[in-house]
Amino acid sequence: MPAIIYKQGDLLVAPERVICQGCNALGKMGAGIAVPIKNKYPEAFKAYRSTYEQQGNRLDLGQSIWVDCSDGRTVINAVTQEIYGRDPNVVYVSYEAVRQIMRDIDIWAKAQQSMPYIAFPKIGAGLANGDWEVIAKIIEDEAKNFQPVVYTL
Repeated sequence: MPAIIYKQGDLLVAPERVICQGCNALGKMGAGIAVPIKNKYPEAFKAYRSTYEQQGNRLDLGQSIWVDCSDGRTVINAVTQEIYGRDPNVVYVSYEAVRQIMRDIDIWAKAQQSMPYIAFPKIGAGLANGDWEVIAKIIEDEAKNFQPVVYTL
């Protein structure tokens, strides 16, 4: 299991061709890293919103929506929180959903010709109030066939 590589910089100009972001299950991308991703990759938001509507205005925790974008990058919209909010005392991220997403990425990665590098923000540890130490351990435990790269500003 590869250790996370940490880099300081803008996730949206990273050299990795795959970006994974945490999303809520409510079909909204209105805060955090989701806003610049939505602006730069409108097709990623469109697919996320379309999936939400097709599933009866709901998404499932642990679900991932993979979108091949026009610049050759893939954005993974990872449904890691049921709801969102601003209460600093509420943990909105689901650690089990993060684990499921990482398992799905690992299954995909195993089928690739070489070990893919996947770029992440500190998924689930920003507005979702998750404990980064817990999330980082989940990522490292599940990343057997991909190299996680975490960007911070």
